[in-house]
Amino acid sequence: MSKFEHKVGVSEVNLVVRYLKLTNVDGTKVDAILHDIDTTFGVNKVSFEYEKQTLHVSYDATHCSLQSIKNTIKINGADISYDWWTNFKEGYYEFVDKNIRENAKHKPWSCHASPPGSAKSKKSRDKKKLVCIINRSQRKNVYSIIDVLVGFVSLVICLEEGVQGSVSA
Repeated sequence: MSKFEHKVGVSEVNLVVRYLKLTNVDGTKVDAILHDIDTTFGVNKVSFEYEKQTLHVSYDATHCSLQSIKNTIKINGADISYDWWTNFKEGYYEFVDKNIRENAKHKPWSCHASPPGSAKSKKSRDKKKLVCIINRSQRKNVYSIIDVLVGFVSLVICLEEGVQGSVSA
């Protein structure tokens, strides 16, 4: 699927579908619940199956949570059924949602680093010495500044060599 086939804030990678059995619902409560949940950021689709009294919600687990959906249901005067199967599913849903949120925050690492002593690792080690006291958020700016300074020094050296070459000639 294309990333444009979902609402804003919904990534297909983090999309989950949840089925919640509700109690104490009528037509007006269902309409209010559907409207409130549908306007929540991160929710892709929401529907209600009247025969089974089941709410179907698909949302991006990194932007929306089951707890916020449960709160919306309770605010509108309905309740979630507390039979053993619904309780079991809620626990599982919360576990999966938490796992998705943690995986989205995780920064991958690689064991394919440059070998010690290589030119690339020496350059990065020298840069790291300069950056060790700077916040992580500022490192990108520091690297850019270092690259500009290296270019400037190279230019000065080239100009000096050019001036010395013209004097000696």
